[in-house]
Amino acid sequence: MSEDEVPRRHVPLLVVAVLVIGGLAAWSWRGRITDEYKSFKNFCAATRGGEPWTQVKDRAREKGWEPVRQSRDGVQPEEWLFTHEFSSYRVGCVVSLSKGRVVTTRLGELPDAE
Repeated sequence: MSEDEVPRRHVPLLVVAVLVIGGLAAWSWRGRITDEYKSFKNFCAATRGGEPWTQVKDRAREKGWEPVRQSRDGVQPEEWLFTHEFSSYRVGCVVSLSKGRVVTTRLGELPDAE
């Protein structure tokens, strides 16, 4: 056996080590995705009727979420969409406004961006 060859008995240990490291990385990634989803869901749920729109936008901006207008100008109630993407999973929070204050919010899964 040359110096560059790995002894046969070490190969299964190497495979196990790679599998364990891969499993830990996947578990960590899943945990991060779950935490991000909970944060977005909590943001949407914490947005209450009567809350000023400026406060909602400020809270969202802290997380890096920017609203996109869904309704035409002048149409009441106004609707704004916040989105967040977790790997290939997308969720949105629609905020309905009247006179600069929140009326309702809706959280839902969005189709894949194409």
